[in-house]
Amino acid sequence: MIFNSTGVSTTDSFAGSCFRPLTGIMIFNKKNIGDKEYTDLIDQIKKVDILYIDDFLKVPVGDEIGRPSQADLSLALEIINYRYNNKLVTLISSEWTSNEIIGFDEALGSRICEMAGKSNLNILRDRKKNMRMRAMEL
Repeated sequence: MIFNSTGVSTTDSFAGSCFRPLTGIMIFNKKNIGDKEYTDLIDQIKKVDILYIDDFLKVPVGDEIGRPSQADLSLALEIINYRYNNKLVTLISSEWTSNEIIGFDEALGSRICEMAGKSNLNILRDRKKNMRMRAMEL
């Protein structure tokens, strides 16, 4: 698991790996998706052999709360718990550190940390590490 600051490349670390991406799945809003469609989509995400989640628990720009919603945390726990129990490979990058995720939901965060083991990497926030900002410095 990689917990990093904005703009730090995570995909370069996985060059040469084979992923089956689930595209177009960014934000879930159950009230806008029929129950069967929602369940099928969540089941697909839960059961895929290798799941890479980028921007895990990303809070929308301008969000006043500044933390993931309870609905986001519940959905994340549903997916992570299934993958944890079935020992499925899950790669996560997030702007949140593992300790921050544990602070939001201990069951979710502790499962992620246990799954990651020694592969848990926290990169503290630092604008100097934001590759997108480097172009502005030129």
